[in-house]
Amino acid sequence: MTVGSARDLLARGNLLQVPVDVYAVAAFCNLQIYPSDDLPDKVSGLLYRGPARDVIVVNARHSLARRRFTIGHEIGHWHFRNERISFKGIHREHRSDLEQLVDHFSAELLMPAEPVQLEWSRGRGVRSLARQFVVSRDAMRRRLQELELLSA
Repeated sequence: MTVGSARDLLARGNLLQVPVDVYAVAAFCNLQIYPSDDLPDKVSGLLYRGPARDVIVVNARHSLARRRFTIGHEIGHWHFRNERISFKGIHREHRSDLEQLVDHFSAELLMPAEPVQLEWSRGRGVRSLARQFVVSRDAMRRRLQELELLSA
């Protein structure tokens, strides 16, 4: 599956830096981010469609890496709101196709292929890359597997 949209979004906004500034990406998309202590622990975030501006509400009690991935995920929901979406090749148990698509979008947004491949070729390990890109080790491991840099 290719979702080049996250890469395109970063390029259009001149936002390709490591780590990706999800607040700058949200601002480029005219999205407001609202951290909330009031969300239940099992809710990472949500996208609220406001009359004047859409808002990403993110669980302020979650880790920084989790909040960043959630913001990327909700930017994905916003991005795909009117797009025709192809779900070919998406196979993760117990997740809707759209949720899997926006998870992939978030991974591509936070861990763009070229910088990840470059740093991996320099001998950086999963833990080091996760710190550099400000993501969880599990998210980085999955991204490296998607990029066929690390075997499953």
